[in-house]
Amino acid sequence: MKPIIKKIKAKVLEKKDSLRFELAPLFLRRYQDHLNSSPKYFRRLPAASIPTPSFNSKGNITTLAKSRVLHLVHWFELGGAEKFALECADFVKKNGGVSFAISTVPSKNKDKPAFEETCSEVIEFDKIGGKPEFLSFLFEFLRSREITTLHIHHSSLGYYHLPLIRAIFPELKIVDSAHVLEHFTGGYIETSIYYSKYIDTHHVISNSLREYYLKENVAPDNLQLLYLSGTSQPLSSKATKRSGSFKVAFYGRFEWQKQLHVTSAIIKQCHKNKSEGIEFHLTGQGSMEQPFKDSLKGLIKQGYVTFYERNDNKDEVFSDIDLLLINSVNEGLTLTAFEAISRGIPVLSTDVGAQRELLTTEGVVDFLDRNLISKMSKKILSLSDSSLETEKLHSAQLENFLKMQEQSFCETTLGQLYDQ
Repeated sequence: MKPIIKKIKAKVLEKKDSLRFELAPLFLRRYQDHLNSSPKYFRRLPAASIPTPSFNSKGNITTLAKSRVLHLVHWFELGGAEKFALECADFVKKNGGVSFAISTVPSKNKDKPAFEETCSEVIEFDKIGGKPEFLSFLFEFLRSREITTLHIHHSSLGYYHLPLIRAIFPELKIVDSAHVLEHFTGGYIETSIYYSKYIDTHHVISNSLREYYLKENVAPDNLQLLYLSGTSQPLSSKATKRSGSFKVAFYGRFEWQKQLHVTSAIIKQCHKNKSEGIEFHLTGQGSMEQPFKDSLKGLIKQGYVTFYERNDNKDEVFSDIDLLLINSVNEGLTLTAFEAISRGIPVLSTDVGAQRELLTTEGVVDFLDRNLISKMSKKILSLSDSSLETEKLHSAQLENFLKMQEQSFCETTLGQLYDQ
């Protein structure tokens, strides 16, 4: 091989991660072509409005003193599903019951201490065994701890063993919580539906998701709609006016799911059209953090873009922000959106999962739209130029937020999941 070829090859290998990151938009567009030509392989939630509550959210519940609930979770990292699992465990404890938690996927499990404060036992299964041992381990745990309810929160191992669990423990109550419909595979939603005959109650976090289950012939009586908006109480009834530059925030994991290459392209497009009077504040961590920063290093030097490490204190994160930007390829109904709206901050998101149900048509853009980058950037610039438009968007989103709170994280509905 000629020296010059070796030198070029070495350079490419040295920068392969950044190169892949820069080429990501091209690969995404090619895959979109495949999706558009093969629509049967693409899953999307049906459009649905927020329904009128069909229950008394202020009613009393039966004591859960006899309830012993096992929560099977993906891992002990506080994403949306895990935060809900933790709140469920806390709810059981406060109402006289006992909760246990087992994670089924290898992870750093940095939020395990939060579960240990609430649950009687917290176990990282990958530290004590592998998939072949899980079934016998689970059988013994259910028997020895006298578990009355098994609650699955995004746990593949939990789903896969339901036929035998149901056969051995016919009186065990089995519920699951469904959050995100993966566009390309269906994800946990498709798995949940496949094992539906072994599950007593499916908890869904949006009406759109409820409609999807009904379309897949799941009985209405087996579905419980419970929005997660109750975890965020409205702190501001209108968009908060802030001084200085218009500040746009991104908050979340720096992973492929968040379409960071699209976020990078949107920021660059905004800068091209408006280099002053607007700032981007990006908070998070993940495997794509360095290439994400590399793609914006010029704008970082100019102060147009600022990166921050992960911060779980949302009051600090959103203390001086005018707009939250969400560019995910998959979401359920993001807790971050609820948290932003509750603090007077409107949200602009890709139209995935049930985001439209909360954010209105004005607050979403189809993530498969070929003009996604230009539409997102134009919307950001338009909002930055008009406080009236910003207030109008937040007002509409807050109205949906309040409707969802009427049937959100309340004692009545959670009690129905665990009450024996």
